Amino acid sequence: MQRLLCPDCLRPRSVCWCAVVRPVACRTEVLILQHPQELGHAKNTALLLQHCLGTAARTIVGESWDTPSLTQWLHGDGKHSLLLYPPSVPDAQLPLLVPPPLPPQWLRPPVAPAQLRLVVLDGTWRKSRKMLYANAPLQQLPRLALNTEHLPPGRYHIRKAQAPGQRSTFEASTLALAQLGGITPAQLQQLDAVFDAWVEQVCCFATKTRTPPPTRYT
Repeated sequence: MQRLLCPDCLRPRSVCWCAVVRPVACRTEVLILQHPQELGHAKNTALLLQHCLGTAARTIVGESWDTPSLTQWLHGDGKHSLLLYPPSVPDAQLPLLVPPPLPPQWLRPPVAPAQLRLVVLDGTWRKSRKMLYANAPLQQLPRLALNTEHLPPGRYHIRKAQAPGQRSTFEASTLALAQLGGITPAQLQQLDAVFDAWVEQVCCFATKTRTPPPTRYT
């Protein structure tokens, strides 16, 4: 018998996590570009982020897009788009354009934070780098890196980070929004609590469904 899925979180109703969601009013728009392999992944955090930010967030699934469509999403309404991505390490196999510097006036009133759009690549580091390589308009965006001096320890121990400082899409996005002023410190704490509850629920379900080791007789 096919299990009934929650129409919102797309999880089986027995493990629906919608009850832990606490929406916040975000002042900065978020555009999530999600790699197709992350769509429907039980441990993916982008859908949780979308639910918490509501109409302030938009998710588009794909790996590469035609330039006119992507340009329209990034610049069509006059907002300033910046890419949440660390400085690129030179790679001969995936050469990238040097991004322009982030204009300092974007981070000061009256521009920030309502006139900003935070662009987030949702995928593994390998996949996100390929997404960046495949889409020149993304390479041409100013970048925002997380402030490592005040970076809290990562709490997403479900999926292993490939390098120190890496965070899940949810953690990185909410920290970036707080850095831009798109959410308040109190809202960040609220989102942190939602994330912790979500991780606990996912881990609890994984423990319950894990196949026990066979009994050994001597």
